[in-house]
Amino acid sequence: MDVDARERIRATFQRHRAEPGVSLDRYVRRRRLDLGKSLDGKIAIYLDTRYWIVIRDVVMGRRGDSESTFLLAELRRLVAEHRAFCPISEVLLVELLKQTDLGTRQE
Repeated sequence: MDVDARERIRATFQRHRAEPGVSLDRYVRRRRLDLGKSLDGKIAIYLDTRYWIVIRDVVMGRRGDSESTFLLAELRRLVAEHRAFCPISEVLLVELLKQTDLGTRQE
């Protein structure tokens, strides 16, 4: 685990300790509202398993064709400009977790 991740976890624990009266339900509700606000006005781009694998392979250097590279670049641009996000469905998450190769699953 990198230093930034440790610091984020530490900050999260400190925030929870500072609010002992906040129930789990209230906390989850607040986080959902925050997430909804952060995604308001953005385009949801749903990718099926094939496209998640295509962009993963571009990132890993396994693919370099212009269409796949362009797709990844456009998705990154739209996300960086806060114009879009790519949600992952429960079904897709389950499919990805079935991968036995830890390296590709993490990518």
